[in-house]
Amino acid sequence: MNSIRRSLVVDGSVALSVMDTTELVRDGIRIHGVYGDEASLFGGLLTFTAYLGTQLKSERGSVSVSVKFLSGAAISCSSDAALHVRGCIDGDTSALDGATVTVISDDGYGERPYLGVCLFEGNDLSENLENYFLQSVQVATLVRIHCVTEGDACVSAGGIIASCMPGGREDAAMECYDVLSCIDDLPAEIGKGCGYFADTYFPGEYLETDEPVYRCNCSRERVWSVIEGLGRGQIFEMLVEDPEIKVKCQYCGSEYVFTKDEVIRLLNR
Repeated sequence: MNSIRRSLVVDGSVALSVMDTTELVRDGIRIHGVYGDEASLFGGLLTFTAYLGTQLKSERGSVSVSVKFLSGAAISCSSDAALHVRGCIDGDTSALDGATVTVISDDGYGERPYLGVCLFEGNDLSENLENYFLQSVQVATLVRIHCVTEGDACVSAGGIIASCMPGGREDAAMECYDVLSCIDDLPAEIGKGCGYFADTYFPGEYLETDEPVYRCNCSRERVWSVIEGLGRGQIFEMLVEDPEIKVKCQYCGSEYVFTKDEVIRLLNR
């Protein structure tokens, strides 16, 4: 079962999230048919997005993570406050160096959403995300995200994100780093359970345990609203070419088919 365990550790100086997202990532990789380095990167970004979902302050909130590569390819992931996480891949995303990440977080209060942008340098996702937190959020954050694959299957995915709290101990980040540097196999240790990992290596104040899942929010109604937005003229042009309008969701692969008779009925409601 996917799990994100959140705690306050190092005398309350650090907000720690320990994440096991293996099943979530496994579902995403299977749906999109990726493997190797591309699967590892996709899994890491799904895990990061799940973490950001835990930071939303409203049930109406949502967050999206978009990575644009120099090749023109892109990876997009999103999560709502219920931690329904989804993602899609467009093009060759093997090289992370030089890519740009954009994070948009909306708590659903009608205020302007938070926007964070950062340029990735090098191909280590965890190091780049640490730099994102430092540049865009101005918070010293330790990131260790992993996604281990064998062939086209995810063996283990998850990691930890530790953010320094305002007014916390100055040596808190270094203490976390020292603890992690002594762990030989982080994926294996997290695989024993998020609760075990947090209690063993970072005993502190328990906050909450969340259960993210890979789940798309597409529906027939949502797809029709997109088609309807094209306008009657363009819709009828599409029906001249094909008596059916077919739309495939890029996040989950579900296909929605609208026949000519159904389209006319929906337009005349």
